[in-house]
Amino acid sequence: MLAVWGFITNDRDRVLKMLVAVRAGTSFRKDPMNFIVRFLVYLGFAATSSFCIAADIPCSPRALDRAKELLTFHFGPDERMTIDKTVKQLPSMRNPEDPAQSFKVLEVWGHIYKGRYRMRFIYFNSAATSCLLMGEEILEFARP
Repeated sequence: MLAVWGFITNDRDRVLKMLVAVRAGTSFRKDPMNFIVRFLVYLGFAATSSFCIAADIPCSPRALDRAKELLTFHFGPDERMTIDKTVKQLPSMRNPEDPAQSFKVLEVWGHIYKGRYRMRFIYFNSAATSCLLMGEEILEFARP
């Protein structure tokens, strides 16, 4: 733990030296561990990666269709029902019967008037069966 603290204080000292060097008019090339530039490059990569378009999630159109059916099944047809178009892929879960297989879990949100509903759909996706629905759950987000 002491080595990590020493590393942190060294980086802070370098930042202070670099700020003093900027005021004195010297260049950054004298310091090989240019912490500020590395940090700014990291922030640039982090910011641009959030704008990248993600690949389509397999089974997402089926999950959106099934979400509408599931809400209608539980609450009946309602004109105020809306389904979010975003599908979030959650970490996959193992098949309890066969640990070598894994299921994909997709999450979709739906709304009826002021009620919010989280729906999760569990799919098995293989070459023989594409998007085979294995389970689904619905949970109303409310305070009792």
